[in-house]
Amino acid sequence: MNEQLLSQELVNLLQLVEKLCESVEDSEIKTPGPSGEMRVFMRKILELYLLMQRKPSIKLDPKLQDYLNQSAALLSRRIEGSAFRNYHLIVFVMKLVDILSHTFYADEWQTRVCPLRSQIEAFNEIYKETSYKEFIDEDFEETDADIKRVGEVEGGLSPDQIPQGIPLSHWWWWYPNEPSKS
Repeated sequence: MNEQLLSQELVNLLQLVEKLCESVEDSEIKTPGPSGEMRVFMRKILELYLLMQRKPSIKLDPKLQDYLNQSAALLSRRIEGSAFRNYHLIVFVMKLVDILSHTFYADEWQTRVCPLRSQIEAFNEIYKETSYKEFIDEDFEETDADIKRVGEVEGGLSPDQIPQGIPLSHWWWWYPNEPSKS
């Protein structure tokens, strides 16, 4: 991704954060599941995270730092009222928990469980060095235990089914096997 594309993506991400925060503030939340904006935001956060994994120098880009500072401030400020974290992110995590509690059809492990868990992890990793860090919940023991329980039956993706650049710390993509360090 070139500098101009990164810059535009960061502008788009910040607009999504603003929209998400406004939806909480304006009580526009109408659905029990994650909003379309939240799903798009989290997919884009994972894309940004994977880009940062492939090109660590991007972490030093002033545009990325500006985005992180601005978005973290928005997210943190909204926490004190009708919290972003208290709605959108919790609903996102609850969607993953809900998926894990139902019968799986076709490729839900690959298309839903692993991407959702990686999106949550990417969000936490990206924002852990920002003013939002105090609101990050890193306690996923129960959810990860559910992923392992379900993964015993549903897991076992082949290497070509795992998106390029997924770090080994996202073990759920390989479960019930161990990630290959090669």
